[in-house]
Amino acid sequence: MDPRSCCILNAGDGAWAFAKVADQLARALWLDVSEQPREFNYVLHTEPAGPVVAGESFIPFEAVRLAADKRLLAGVFNAAGVATPETRLIGSLAGAERLLAEQPDREWCLKFPTGCGASGHRRLVPGMALPRNC
Repeated sequence: MDPRSCCILNAGDGAWAFAKVADQLARALWLDVSEQPREFNYVLHTEPAGPVVAGESFIPFEAVRLAADKRLLAGVFNAAGVATPETRLIGSLAGAERLLAEQPDREWCLKFPTGCGASGHRRLVPGMALPRNC
């Protein structure tokens, strides 16, 4: 296989968030970082979000989609009976604070649905402020 037929695909407005990991992967795998799909792609980011337009992805798009949204992943794990830490899907900070008040002897980790690589994860505490972009 010609290495030029493979790439680290990192394209679109969100590519900046993956630039460092794209460079690390490129060095480790001896591949180029590209904004255009090739025959074989290691997809980090592409727009519009969806299956690679040309070629194949080393990681199936459905796996990328699930990994990008913890709400979807929690639903799939729950349906399949995969053992996981207790997870509560709560749609607002007020709802999370109610959970904290109802169970004061427990500690909870707040994870944003679209967080990546533990980015933005924090211990849930009363009165906390959320970043504007979550």
